[in-house]
Amino acid sequence: DDDDSVGDDDDTVGDDDDSAGDDDDSVGDDDDTVGDDDDSVGDDDDSAGDDDDSAGDDDDSAGDDDDSAAVEPAWVGDIYCLDWSSVTWVTPDATTIALANAVGLDLTSVPMLMSPLSIVGTDADQRITGGAGNCTQDLAIDTLDTLGTWNDPDIGFGPVNMSVPLSTGTYTIYDVTMTGEMDVTGAQITDSDLSGLLDLGGASSACAVLTCVPCPVTGTATCVELQAEDADWNNVGAGPLVYVP
Repeated sequence: DDDDSVGDDDDTVGDDDDSAGDDDDSVGDDDDTVGDDDDSVGDDDDSAGDDDDSAGDDDDSAGDDDDSAAVEPAWVGDIYCLDWSSVTWVTPDATTIALANAVGLDLTSVPMLMSPLSIVGTDADQRITGGAGNCTQDLAIDTLDTLGTWNDPDIGFGPVNMSVPLSTGTYTIYDVTMTGEMDVTGAQITDSDLSGLLDLGGASSACAVLTCVPCPVTGTATCVELQAEDADWNNVGAGPLVYVP
């Protein structure tokens, strides 16, 4: 039993420090190789099992841990239609909206449709377009894909520029923003606020009844400030909206 040969010594086989057995550097329940130790397979800290660095219920990989993919809400991919009848107009006021309609510019003639495409953390990819009178997608209208925000239950997008078809043609709305609250079932977005600058372009004669201001891009005074609140978006079924370039 010395320090340099077989047996219970320090340098060769047996229960020593440098070779096979229950020592510190070789196989067995030691610190550096296989078994339930700290550096190899098993329920340790560095390999497979219920540990901290690998698969299982840990913090760094797949399973019920802190770093795997979250489950998206069931309403992702559904289509939401803006209910114009729920809107409270701030700018222009409801009386002015009616006057604009009387001269042929119906700002509420086309439903707005929105479909959340994905939710990743606080990011909400969304697709927006116009619809037909029954809240179905009009494939003659281009879609707009944009990165919005999600902070449960708040959802929103903008500012973005988009084109919308109205009763007298297609118009650009600059700096469109939307915010609202998704209800717990996903059946409706409520308390939605909307804003933007509608460029009347060739329909600028409507500036006779609407207050027009310079547009962001052209600088011409053919834009109308739009601000509405308390709007509802109703879930009208599974989607997503078809992409139309």
